[in-house]
Amino acid sequence: MPNDSEAPFTSKLVRTSNVPKELIDVAHDYNLDVHKLDFRIIKSELFISKPKADGKEGEFEEVPPHDKSILESQEMLLNPDFHIKQMYDIEIFPSSVSTAFDGMHLNISGNKSLTSVYALIEAGSTIQRCENISQEILHFFNRRKLRARILIDIWDKEMVAQLNTIAAKVEINGSYTFEHDTKILVSQSLNSKSTVNDKLELHFEAKKQHEDEHGKVDHKSRSYVTSVLVDELLITYTKPQAGTNGRDCRGRFVQAPEAVAANVPKFDVDVETIEIREDEEKIEYRSKKNGYIAIEGGKYTIKEELEVKEISFKATGNVNAGTQGDIAIRVRETDAMKDAIGMGVEVEAKEVIVEGNVGPNSTVRAQNIEIGGQTHQTSSLYAPTIKVNLHRGYAKGTDVQVKRLEQGKIVGETVYVEQAMGGEIYGKHIKIGTLQSHCKIFAGKTIEIEKIRGTENSLSIDQTRQEGDDEAMKKLDKAIDTARIAINVAQKKVDEHVAIFMENKELIVEIKNRLLKYKEANAQMPQAFVEQYKKFQDLQNLINLLKKELHLRTEEHQTLVSRKVEFQQDILDAKIISREPWHGHNEVKFKLTYPEKTLQIVPKEGQEASYYYLKFHEEDNSYSIANEPI
Repeated sequence: MPNDSEAPFTSKLVRTSNVPKELIDVAHDYNLDVHKLDFRIIKSELFISKPKADGKEGEFEEVPPHDKSILESQEMLLNPDFHIKQMYDIEIFPSSVSTAFDGMHLNISGNKSLTSVYALIEAGSTIQRCENISQEILHFFNRRKLRARILIDIWDKEMVAQLNTIAAKVEINGSYTFEHDTKILVSQSLNSKSTVNDKLELHFEAKKQHEDEHGKVDHKSRSYVTSVLVDELLITYTKPQAGTNGRDCRGRFVQAPEAVAANVPKFDVDVETIEIREDEEKIEYRSKKNGYIAIEGGKYTIKEELEVKEISFKATGNVNAGTQGDIAIRVRETDAMKDAIGMGVEVEAKEVIVEGNVGPNSTVRAQNIEIGGQTHQTSSLYAPTIKVNLHRGYAKGTDVQVKRLEQGKIVGETVYVEQAMGGEIYGKHIKIGTLQSHCKIFAGKTIEIEKIRGTENSLSIDQTRQEGDDEAMKKLDKAIDTARIAINVAQKKVDEHVAIFMENKELIVEIKNRLLKYKEANAQMPQAFVEQYKKFQDLQNLINLLKKELHLRTEEHQTLVSRKVEFQQDILDAKIISREPWHGHNEVKFKLTYPEKTLQIVPKEGQEASYYYLKFHEEDNSYSIANEPI
């Protein structure tokens, strides 16, 4: 190792088969940064060793530079006893001198087996013109290959062709810039085919896993059943496939390992519900119908009906079978002191029939729901068809039937409540068997009551509250206000530009007449006149565009107002009916949306069975509540 008194490192001649190692050794010996060292290739020699007839390894012999055909022989390259190596005479020196390639930013990278190697060049990299550019660019790429221990001057025909094209462009233009990230194949040896070990994938199991926002499995959301659709891929068995040997770009023989068969299927399937498709590479198991996958009698099968004692986090977890499938769920628990559907559980299926109770903070979604017990006040039901024995929670559907309502909330199209003892009901057609006290009822078309046994009830015909709130009307009012503001803004712009046009109208006419005279005289028009007249034309075009904008905004406003009027278009046909005499203090209301106004009346105690409706008075465009006996 040099001592401190020696002169600074200038260069070193080395013969080696491992350039990176030599660079590291020089950097260590002279206390230098290896990244600040460069080298020049003085000479490269290629050696091969052929196997002998007796199977022993042969001696290495040099391959003439003009005859490398043996390296194209697939038979020889696939012989593990055939060896390749290169020796290089190089000069190592500090990389302090600027070169034509200082603007090049590239990395050498290959595939997993290193049978294909690429130079990955960053966009914006540049090459400057220099003497013997074709040789220098090839030398530059070869140096980068040697740093990655990739053999040079063999298996590189594509690289040489591309570099010659680039060198020609540099020669003509003085430089070359890579406008995009560029990939150049710098070495291509004999590809090997990777060995494929067998693999068994249970796709239906993956569907059960729900990840949270941090990518971790949320076991709380894990579904008890896995719903599947017709022709859905359930299981894939990838067969073991033997690989092929090859030779990498460092000259090494690539031995393909033997394929492992450790996951051969040991299960059976019900061929009536699951189809088996097999080819040379894999076996697929696909569902023949909608349902959920289950194991029955040691076989995978697809079923449509699920019967359980209870649904809870302890027993099943969530049951997300999907409302669009064909799965029907029946929950058998009937103990009045227990929940058939437990606290916080989510249930989703085509049909859900619960013989018992629905617990707090639980949610049920289906096409058809039947609850034989009671619903907790924090539970929620969503289905087109809903039937509930005792309802204290929230239910939203199309056809909702409840035997007993106790402070619950119902939203539907057609609603029938056998006994209402407080709560809220929203719908188009609402029918009550027995009305007790403290109910708020909002209907779009009819409210029909068989018996009134309570007081402090509010019965409203309100087109805006059929979805359970007045958000639709609030959004519409906001849209109308926004449209009105847009009209005002558009009108102001039109007025401002029309005023400018009118102020300059006489000047416009004068310039136009002058330009016509120049045209008639076949004389050249003054550029100032032409530009001024063009400005006036642009102004006129802008005014026309602004007027179109104003017209569109006005039409939009009228459409929104019309939509508000439509909220009450059926209100004159709406009725609030009592099949028995009226009792107690109960309010009857009709809400108008245009003009916005609520009319209300309290039926007199003992008033005969009758119906209330809204009457329109054409003489003064007013409305009043009218009453007719049944």
